[in-house]
Amino acid sequence: MHDVAIEAAHYLSRNTPTLIVQHLRTTLAPLMTKCQQMYIHCMNQKLYHLSGADYEDFVSIVCSARNAYEINPNGSQQFKEWLQSIRKSKSCKKDLWQQIQTALQNNSK
Repeated sequence: MHDVAIEAAHYLSRNTPTLIVQHLRTTLAPLMTKCQQMYIHCMNQKLYHLSGADYEDFVSIVCSARNAYEINPNGSQQFKEWLQSIRKSKSCKKDLWQQIQTALQNNSK
């Protein structure tokens, strides 16, 4: 999602490269919002069926999602809210939550 949005913003700004961020926050905002909603739904389904062997992939996807969320003005807050919903989920085991937290902290440095 992040890569598609960036490519679309570059395409829309091909005549005026300084407008890339503006396109991300205005023109592409409805698309990004819908993608984020669908992403949350998909990840919640994945969480429900997640096994211990899949934790590493799930954690990696969550870390990658942070970049996509940060494109939107409210993205950081939405990402935090989504993380809290994961944490509160009965399907999120303590070990999985610890792996997510550790990975997010390591990726933010």
